[in-house]
Amino acid sequence: MATAYIYRGEVDNLSDTITPATGLTPTAIANAWSNEVAVVFASAISSDEKNALDSFLTSRRLTYVRTETADAAGTSFKPQRWYDGTSVQQYLSGGNDGTSNEPPLACDSGVAVGDAVYMDSGTSSLKKAKADAIATTPCLGFVVAKPSSTTAVLRTTGRIDGMTDVSSNPLVLGIPYYLSPATAGKITATKPVVNNQIIQLVGHATDSDSLIIVPSTLRPTVSSVASSTPHSITSATYTRINSMILSPLAGSYMLAFNGSVELTGPGTVVAYVALFVNGAAVQERQLSVSKSLIGGETLMQFVTVGAGQSVEAKFKVAGGDTITVNERNMMLLGV
Repeated sequence: MATAYIYRGEVDNLSDTITPATGLTPTAIANAWSNEVAVVFASAISSDEKNALDSFLTSRRLTYVRTETADAAGTSFKPQRWYDGTSVQQYLSGGNDGTSNEPPLACDSGVAVGDAVYMDSGTSSLKKAKADAIATTPCLGFVVAKPSSTTAVLRTTGRIDGMTDVSSNPLVLGIPYYLSPATAGKITATKPVVNNQIIQLVGHATDSDSLIIVPSTLRPTVSSVASSTPHSITSATYTRINSMILSPLAGSYMLAFNGSVELTGPGTVVAYVALFVNGAAVQERQLSVSKSLIGGETLMQFVTVGAGQSVEAKFKVAGGDTITVNERNMMLLGV
């Protein structure tokens, strides 16, 4: 490995001046991190050479901060600019050359350049993101380089090139792209709509293979269920109406239920409808049910649902009478 001397400041065509001023010939000059310049040599320089380098760079308003190891080209720092032996080269943001101000991160061996990835909290490594479960989201960005089979350089902003959609088709200029719920690591122009999928906008296409990365917050798809099959209730304890259960992804939702209820026999009875989350009632309403049909009975409630929990609509009736629940629907809208 080479030796890099890190100075705080900006690259300003130093390659044209370091050698004439100091007699030293660096193998690379690169931006190590924000506002830090790495002057890289094939091996450590002597103390006299270091003093000469310090004196010259101080005159250019650069301050020495530390020494690190690097490869001869300075790519260990993923430079924004670097010296190629002839001149300072400028990295133009967005290419798939692995240049970044971030160090490589541990990743699953199956992750490839161009993949959308999330961080697995259990292994602290990047894995292919997929919008069919909270556990495989959010997409943090895209892999732009693989220094090894189990490390990856992650780009979280800017442009990434060489992209295709989930079907390996070219991107469409101006179209928003979402994390795919069908194929891990891929993107799609089709906004997820199926129950229990995740909506995450990840970028906008700037041409047929380039994407401006704009990862958004997660939003579950709308989950809903409906039925028109009559369901009779005689119980004085809460009973779930057929089909009126949803098991969404963990998150916060607006829960809405609408249904019509009628009395099987003559007269009027008292009935109750309630919304349940994880077996506990979060809203209850008393109904006065007669032989005439009551349409549009609606309950709405903000709820928080944990992983593996269900949401239900239940009825009960007093006095041993029978009520029938007819048309009904329940919906969860992520908030």
